[in-house]
Amino acid sequence: MNEIIKTFFIDNATQIWMIISVIVGGFVTYLSTTCVENRKIKRHFQQKKLEEVLIPYCTCLEETRESAFLPRITKAQYVEFFDTYFKSLQKPQEYLKASRRVYLPPHHRKDLEHYIALIVQFEEILDKEASDYINSYKNHIESTLKNFPGQSKADCISINFNSNVLYIVQYSILSQKMIPLQDEINHIGFYYGTETNCPICDEISLNSSVRNFIDQIDFDLYAIEDFLPDAEDETIRMYQNSYNMLSYLREARSNELVFLNQNLKKLESPRLYFQTIDLLHSMTSSLTKTIDNIAF
Repeated sequence: MNEIIKTFFIDNATQIWMIISVIVGGFVTYLSTTCVENRKIKRHFQQKKLEEVLIPYCTCLEETRESAFLPRITKAQYVEFFDTYFKSLQKPQEYLKASRRVYLPPHHRKDLEHYIALIVQFEEILDKEASDYINSYKNHIESTLKNFPGQSKADCISINFNSNVLYIVQYSILSQKMIPLQDEINHIGFYYGTETNCPICDEISLNSSVRNFIDQIDFDLYAIEDFLPDAEDETIRMYQNSYNMLSYLREARSNELVFLNQNLKKLESPRLYFQTIDLLHSMTSSLTKTIDNIAF
């Protein structure tokens, strides 16, 4: 039996090797084709990831970092700036949506989640520190006004600011520039008889129209009556009280600047501000390397 099999293989060796070659060649061709197709699929996926997510995400990070820096703006622009500031910082958050998150490598996803958490913390702390800063400044001014002539016996004092004071303070905190808040006081009230049913308030107006009127008068040469010859005594007295208050506050400005400077140094928001910018730079650099590795 063995001889028969041996003779069969010897007589048909050429055909047998041909069959084996065809089978092996077909298998090798199949493996090669499959490998090429897999590379094509992987390349297509990588290209899609680049074009639809990674490159737009990198551009978004670069634009967000640019918008994170504080511009030089006037007080009139503070409200508009802070209305959009944190919204612009949160733009990268859209890449945490499921349709885009799936294309982000794990370490980039983790960095983005950390960044969004930092922005939330940054906004909350800045709001709180700005509010605390204003309240602390109110206490400082109230203490200063206890010696204001004619009002030293007031039971309590109220300070009312212009509506944009919160944004002014936020800008001052982040820029670490002292911005005197005297100019943002709208009116001051001195209250008497607060323990009775009919307390009395002696209010001094410092709104923009009053300030503008007073600023145009050279009090070394003129009096308020010279500009308002037909005004009633009450109106004259109102402007005179406002002028006296502005003069008093200006004399105390040096103490105010010392107070503001001491309080600015204690805040955490500036550290979070620079940490945000540094993190955006780090995320952009890391993502750029990932894009280069895929593209080249």
